[in-house]
Amino acid sequence: IIILSDRAGSDFVDNWVKPLKKSLGLKVKFVPIAEVSIAPGFVHGLIRSGIRDKYSYPLYLDWEGDTYRYYQCKPEMPNLYFVGEDEKIAITTAGKGSKAEVTAFIENVEKLLSSK
Repeated sequence: IIILSDRAGSDFVDNWVKPLKKSLGLKVKFVPIAEVSIAPGFVHGLIRSGIRDKYSYPLYLDWEGDTYRYYQCKPEMPNLYFVGEDEKIAITTAGKGSKAEVTAFIENVEKLLSSK
């Protein structure tokens, strides 16, 4: 599951990550990516440090915004992409991680995983 978010959406990432990890655990791999292209080079170290302090899991940093643009992410919210074993995107959603959004995403992922 690729989880992409810009700065404005970063406040909602844990709304997704915590329940997804609890429900799906080792069944899937998580790849959180932060879009940080707006940050000038001289603050990159501060951003890395702040992210290490805020998140308890590894987080990739999209310094140029290439990944964020490639996936045509919606701004100000996490964007999630479930990539199947065939390396194709099977499920996509975006939102702030309400209980209904998270539950629907988990159910869709579980259906795909059980159909194999």
